[in-house]
Amino acid sequence: MLLDFVTHPMTELLAVLCFVIYVLLSAKGNIWCWASGFLTSFLYTFIFLGVYLSAQVTLNILYMIMAIWGWAQWSENGGLIRKSRFSYCPYWLHILGIIIAAVIISVAVLVVPSAFQHELIYLDATVTVGGVFATILTIYRKIECWLYWIIINALTFFLYFEQGLTQTAFLSIVVSLLSVYGFVNWRRLRQREIKYGIIDDE
Repeated sequence: MLLDFVTHPMTELLAVLCFVIYVLLSAKGNIWCWASGFLTSFLYTFIFLGVYLSAQVTLNILYMIMAIWGWAQWSENGGLIRKSRFSYCPYWLHILGIIIAAVIISVAVLVVPSAFQHELIYLDATVTVGGVFATILTIYRKIECWLYWIIINALTFFLYFEQGLTQTAFLSIVVSLLSVYGFVNWRRLRQREIKYGIIDDE
């Protein structure tokens, strides 16, 4: 029963549709993106189990947890001081995040290489760790998160195509393009909030 579910073409198609909805809602700053994101990760957890992408299974379990975190974070009203919901990361945080991610990737590949796709071990590890980092930035509405998603989704094309997940592979290219829209739209939303008197929190 479970094998039939994970290998059925409609399962991947449903996950693809949920993912597109997640990205579009996220790009618009709509909190319901996290509900769609949770369902997307739930479906992909089983899909990746079926093709033995252990790191991607772990990643999607983390995504489900972070979807709940994201919903809670976006539900906050910001307290008495009104702030722009969308902000930029300081440069030092980008540098620190990339260094930490590189260390985690190197250690993970050396310590638990079996958790990643063997032929594309560094690519798999990079997508896994990078996805977590980009999601955390998304949760805190950091505008640069979309720049990371552009790169990460472009990389996942090769990973998924290699595993025969054709629909998901080409979806990655579509999502990379949608991420450009997300970056532009979050910048626009920030400027509109500032225009109407919402305090610039930088």
